Parts: sequence; structure tokens; C-alpha cells
Amino acid sequence: MKERALSLFKRVEWEDDAAIYSYSVTIPKTKTNLFRLVVRYMSCGTSFCMASKLIGCTYDVLGNPSLHACFCDEINNFVRVVCVVNLQQIADLLRRSWAFSLALDSMTHQSTSFLDLRFQVFIPNYHSIINLHGCALAMFDRHTGDIMFTMVSKFLTVPCLDWTIHLLGLMSNGARNMTGRVAGVVTRLDAAMHSDCSLIWIWCGAHQLDLVMEDIMNNVIEERFFSVMIGFITHLTRQQMLIIEMQTTCLRVVNRWLSTKKVISWFKIHRPQLLAHIESKFRSTSPLVGCISFWASFHHLSSCHFLFSPGIN
Repeated sequence: MKERALSLFKRVEWEDDAAIYSYSVTIPKTKTNLFRLVVRYMSCGTSFCMASKLIGCTYDVLGNPSLHACFCDEINNFVRVVCVVNLQQIADLLRRSWAFSLALDSMTHQSTSFLDLRFQVFIPNYHSIINLHGCALAMFDRHTGDIMFTMVSKFLTVPCLDWTIHLLGLMSNGARNMTGRVAGVVTRLDAAMHSDCSLIWIWCGAHQLDLVMEDIMNNVIEERFFSVMIGFITHLTRQQMLIIEMQTTCLRVVNRWLSTKKVISWFKIHRPQLLAHIESKFRSTSPLVGCISFWASFHHLSSCHFLFSPGIN
């Protein structure tokens, strides 16, 4: 698969210096419109298979012979070309800039974990700082600081070989695997910097508040608040009669702890209806009897209500 992907790019050596070379890629004229159409479809968020079907539908309507068929393998090649060109442009910006900052964040998409890397680069010609999305590195191993440091350092070496001199700031969420004193990613990158260059650590305020909320929620009601709340939300989403009566559906908690603010606000607004539902629905032997404890301790959360004020987004 790697050889097939690299076969798209032809190595071109410079006559003046055989040690310096570059790669070129050529899109045939007969497939120029197809290439542009694929890029437009992919920029709208379509998958490879969906883009292939949309091109077939476009051919059925327009009858353009150059759009007769486009299989997923050909779309893969077009996307590789676009990614390589964009990465080359990012590399050129990083090499021309005297300094740049890097933002690290982990995420999960379709059950696969990724380490997201974003650059902030100052462009002298425009006198402004621009944000660039570098890459989302798939993580199939544990999310330890050592593993993530190896991934980040290898990636930075490609667009900017002397990144240990040009890297100025590093933004993270402040989690333990990011800023740990021994094996944190930020700690390891700071140690790898040039001796004459210091690294500025920047902690994301929203992520810091997110970690505080996680600690608070895990300590409410003897560490049972969050599990009881998730169970109660699952129960409410299945009560069709209650949803019709209230004309609203219980909100769900997403992967950010700050989203619990919206859920708890929804609980407080519909508290009378939910209490009546609990009293009429649950028995002492019900597996969801823990919801009674949840509502009994809900007044205790009023002391922490300032954390969910409208001014905090």
C-alpha cells in the first residue's frame, strides 16, 4: 500500500546538486475536472464511497465523458495529492517563519483515537498570525506521554528539521499525560529544545475548567453522581409518553464535562415533572432506585451552581 501511494510522486533531482531532490506529481488533462470535483466533494465532508457515487450521479445528469467513473482507489490518490501539497505549504511557512506555536489535543472519531496538531505561525508579509491544522495522528497504542512524544517529534522533523530552535509556545489541556513532570508530552518536548531556546507553556482555559468539572462531578454523592445521572438520562430517553407530555427530550452528555451544565440546567427547569415521574414510576426494588438519591442530593449541587453560571461557556 505504501509503495502504491508513493508511486504517484516522481523524484526529480537537481542538476546543480545531486544530493538535493524534490518530488512532482502530474494530473492528466483528461482528469482535471474529475480531480477538482473530487476535491470539492471531499471539502464538503463526504466520504470516499459517497464521493464516488456523487460523481456517478453527476455524470448521469451532465453526461460529461471525463466523469464517467471514479472508484475509491482513484479518490484515495487525489486526496493524497491534496494532503501532500497542503503539508508542503505548511512546511514552507514553518521554515520561513522565525518562530511558531503548537497546540496538542486528543480526540476520538469513529472509535479511533487521534492526536491533533495545530500550528500558529506569524506571516511577515501579512503582519498577522494564522492558524493551520497540521495533522491528526492516529493512536492505536496507549495514550502515554512517551508514545505521544515520539509521534509528535517524528512529525515535526518532517516539515521543520530544526524545530527545536523555532518552536516557541506549546498549548495543551493540562492533563497528566500532557504536562506530567517526568513523562508528559510537553515536558519531553521542552527537554528536547535547544539549550538557548526556552518553551512557553500555555494551558487552555476551557480544558482546565473541564478538568475541574470532572473532579467535582466525580466527588459528588460518593462518586456515584455521574453514573446515576447517565443511567437516569438513558431511562428518560426511552419514556415516549413523558417526552410527549413535556414536549422535550432529555439532553445527553457528550465527551466534554462542561456539557453537564446544559443537562443539569434541563433537570432544574423540568424538576417538578421529573420528580412526579420518579414517584409514580419507581419502586423500592427498582434497579433505578438510585435516581431517588440523585434528586435528594440535587439541592447539594446548588452550592456549586456558580460553576454553571451563564458567563461560563
